[in-house]
Amino acid sequence: STQPIFIGFNNKNTIQFDTRVKNSIVNRSDYKGNNQFISGITTKNGRVAMGSVDGIVRLYRKPCLTRATVNFHVGNEPITAIDISPNEDWIVATSPNYLSIFTVLSQSTKKLGFDFPMKDSKSNVIKLVISQKDQQIIARINNGQSLPFTSAKFELGPNKKIYAVIASIGNALVSWDFASIMNGIIPKYLINFISNELIIDNQPLNSAEILYMSKNRVSVTKMKNNDNENDSDNDNDSDD
Repeated sequence: STQPIFIGFNNKNTIQFDTRVKNSIVNRSDYKGNNQFISGITTKNGRVAMGSVDGIVRLYRKPCLTRATVNFHVGNEPITAIDISPNEDWIVATSPNYLSIFTVLSQSTKKLGFDFPMKDSKSNVIKLVISQKDQQIIARINNGQSLPFTSAKFELGPNKKIYAVIASIGNALVSWDFASIMNGIIPKYLINFISNELIIDNQPLNSAEILYMSKNRVSVTKMKNNDNENDSDNDNDSDD
């Protein structure tokens, strides 16, 4: 980080660093057990979401707390990446074989799960996947490898509202319409094969262009309507 104060984590705790002082660790949570943290993200307002190996997303109102405000158990696969919407009311969590998307805005209190317990007002977790046929195509292009999703991101339109959810898998970018998700509809997805190399990460720039990174280059591509728009074999999971 180029900032003097930043947040890091290990498998148990979140840690706040300040590189301007001799002992750079200035704050940390104090969990005794192993949370198996492997991913995390902070928001512009200082809220924190952490993902773990056992498929749990934990929400905190600020870094270095020892108790989460809300836990979302979204599945049994590791949470390898997390993205949070600009209004901090939606989360998309990436796992190797699916994406989990859910709102953290309580429908009963209209308060965010980062700040207040949600109890029985948690939303359903929507799982986004691609069809077995497309998985096979991606594997065939990539020497028979069965490849995981890499970090999914919210894509913003010209009005700065969420337009889509974008994820990469192998050398393909996959897009799901966010308006449908908000209305409880599992949308069809668009899939674009854009590179001869595995995509390591992507960053939506606007409603059409995506910045993506592979091992040997960083480039920009446009998401195009795909005539082979696919029905996804998606599931709705309720968090208990």
